[in-house]
Amino acid sequence: MTRLSNILQEILLKEYTEKTINDTIARWGIDPNDKAAVNAARTLIQQFDQKKSSLAQKLDIIVLPDDLKQNNNYLNIDKYSYNDMVNLLKSLPQNEEKIKKEAIKKFVDKEQIDKATAQSYVARFMNKKKDLKYAVENGTEDERFTKEEVKKFIPARLLANDLYLDPRNYRWQNLEQMLDALFPTQIKVGEEGENLAETDADKIYSKGDIEVYKCDEVHKCIQYNPTVTTTSRKKYGWCVAQPGNTNYDFYRFQETSPTFYFIFDRSKTSTPEHSRFDDPYHAMALQVNADGESYVVTNADNAGDRKAATWDDISKIVPPDTWAKIKNLKELFKPVALSGSERARKFAQGKNLSVDEFKELTQDEKIMYVQAKAMKNALKQDILSILPKYKISLEGRTTTLANVAIDSGQKFNYAELKDYPSLASRYAIFRFRHTDYSKTPIPLPFIQYLDEPAKEKYLDTYDGVFSLELIEKYFGEKSAKEFVKKQLKNLDYLPPSAIKYIDNDKLKQLFSVYNKLFVNWKFGENLNPDEEKMATFYDSPNQDVDPAPILAKQWAKLSPQERKTLLDLANKVNGENKYLTLLYGLPFFIKSGGSYYTLLPVSETDGRYTDWVLLDQNDKVVQSNIDGDESFINDESISGGYFSDDTKPRRVYDAGEVTLNGEPASSILKEEVDRLKELANIKHD
Repeated sequence: MTRLSNILQEILLKEYTEKTINDTIARWGIDPNDKAAVNAARTLIQQFDQKKSSLAQKLDIIVLPDDLKQNNNYLNIDKYSYNDMVNLLKSLPQNEEKIKKEAIKKFVDKEQIDKATAQSYVARFMNKKKDLKYAVENGTEDERFTKEEVKKFIPARLLANDLYLDPRNYRWQNLEQMLDALFPTQIKVGEEGENLAETDADKIYSKGDIEVYKCDEVHKCIQYNPTVTTTSRKKYGWCVAQPGNTNYDFYRFQETSPTFYFIFDRSKTSTPEHSRFDDPYHAMALQVNADGESYVVTNADNAGDRKAATWDDISKIVPPDTWAKIKNLKELFKPVALSGSERARKFAQGKNLSVDEFKELTQDEKIMYVQAKAMKNALKQDILSILPKYKISLEGRTTTLANVAIDSGQKFNYAELKDYPSLASRYAIFRFRHTDYSKTPIPLPFIQYLDEPAKEKYLDTYDGVFSLELIEKYFGEKSAKEFVKKQLKNLDYLPPSAIKYIDNDKLKQLFSVYNKLFVNWKFGENLNPDEEKMATFYDSPNQDVDPAPILAKQWAKLSPQERKTLLDLANKVNGENKYLTLLYGLPFFIKSGGSYYTLLPVSETDGRYTDWVLLDQNDKVVQSNIDGDESFINDESISGGYFSDDTKPRRVYDAGEVTLNGEPASSILKEEVDRLKELANIKHD
């Protein structure tokens, strides 16, 4: 009775399923509303998942309770307490070079950071680990930041269990801002070449105390960052304003394409020579996003980027006196589109282009861009949607950029190809033949383009995953008939529509009887969603199942022969896990001597069954008003309707295993037998 999504995850994913993660967090007693604690636990589980395959070689050095080291328990997340896992991960030896490489790779691959920049920041992080730990516990050594202020630079999820000491646990923006604020490393002016920009090149406003500079090129950002005379270093830690920096392009080439402005308030003190400043808003960097309506503010201390959804929202970030001076200057701060040289750099660096930028490329550049991005499955939706329309000449043949993307490994959603049947067919066949389709299966709507042997292979791979409705729609009547045959063999659930696929009259009769057990079951209804919404295999509709016992009034509507058929089935499948669906549907049968009695709930309230009745084989009441909370089968209350242990499910029990209203069922049934004998004797006399 497992949801389709869980089945798929267990078959296809190496990582833990969402259910496993959530169950583990709940078992650890972590409040689900405490976001920081939940995220910290998730990070812990992720680290364990990454490390568990290598634990066997480290059993002599890792810290684990003895019971976890036995019988490979150390591989089973269900055996771990929260503290067990924390202690384990802390005890693992650290390979700093490996940590560096993995952190750099993460930032380069997942966040598209320039490799040189990633290497620089990760190296600085590793060099400052001890200082960072000291700062979290005591504040920075130069006393510029208290420990409370230091912790504000670190994501709350990383503060537990020293997770903040591993650069792989950070997002790039968090790592960059934390290092620039706490441990700025500013290159001396002149070390990376002279700054040749003219002094007043782009001062766009100077009135009263306020000066505004537009920085739409990297050298301008550097120019407007003053040099401290005593140290020949730049005064501010803004990463885009350092000589030799490559972070300007990183920010500029994001989807928001921000334009930088520096604002100086000359009425405010700029002491000391470096952060923390006495007045951190004597200077600030303002990013104007490409939409011209949203902004990012960073103060002189470089204490994190603060987002403002509108111009007026800046008033919630900067001090009131600063806001009063700039609130009427909105028209000064305009986004500047990427220049031709910037677009060229963006293309050369492999950054994501907008549709307009993509259209400006030459044909050869478009092909190069599509191939490079498709190899990483990284083409964005807006560009994917226009590729089928781009006809090109490639290797002496006419084709489309969509075909180039398919050949290079890009995944497509059905919605993107549904209007191009030949492309959709080629994509389905290509993905099936040239990829490991069992690990990266195509969405179901593409199945229609496969031949029959491929469909059968696909269906065999995911045996037991699809409902009858999906098999009928995507794999045809022959496959549907085979599915019904297999389901009947295990007496598993089938919808009423399945009867048309049953040829044997006896099986039809049996199906019509056992299907009546599911009258109260609730099944997911969304079995035929819009095909365009099935963007991935995992978006296939779930066959949700909520089983519920058959009630006494419904049991009474069955004929004596039908009840006997179900009793015979119950005896046949009792304790057999492969007949789990049928066993969930059957009522409890209690055996006493040579007779069988049926224990059934009378009603259901909020998923609980507190009122039960015991019937004999002739559907006569033996005992009514049975309290489900006070009645037990093998010490487990019957009020839940089912038992939690399905390792050996049963529906037929000896009377000695049952207690009804606190009284042994064997006593109740003995009295009933004696009463019937007495009645029989009276009748005979």
